[in-house]
Amino acid sequence: MDNEREQSLGDLEKELEAKVSDTQCAAAEIQDLLKQVDAQPVNAKDVDRMRREMQAIEDDIANTEKGKAALEDKFWEVEAKLVTKLEELERHAHQFNQALKQLKPTVAFQYMIDSKGSSPTEMLAMLCSSGNFFRFWKVRVNEYSCGVDTLNI
Repeated sequence: MDNEREQSLGDLEKELEAKVSDTQCAAAEIQDLLKQVDAQPVNAKDVDRMRREMQAIEDDIANTEKGKAALEDKFWEVEAKLVTKLEELERHAHQFNQALKQLKPTVAFQYMIDSKGSSPTEMLAMLCSSGNFFRFWKVRVNEYSCGVDTLNI
């Protein structure tokens, strides 16, 4: 039992000596590197160049932030206009439906505005009692849309 302890103690001492040696080598290498860095000349031109580069980067960041703020403002402005136009379109659809009720057509239908639609055809939906009429109307709208997928209000 004592023999095993002495052997493990000897192994641990060898590991300790190896680690101390590695630490001393690393410390010596660090000292050499510090001496090399201290020996490198740093002149005023390099310092000025680094300051100019840092100022240019800070200016780029400031310009980017200003551009982002301008885009966000424009987004909110367009969003507000879009909401206004959508409300106006819904009001017109309601007025049309009211006028249509007064005409009393043979086929009962009405227009509905779908704000989640991505094209004029998808935004302007028609509800009617006859499914065939809706399919016919959708085909006719697609014929006249000429591939235009945006809604200019």
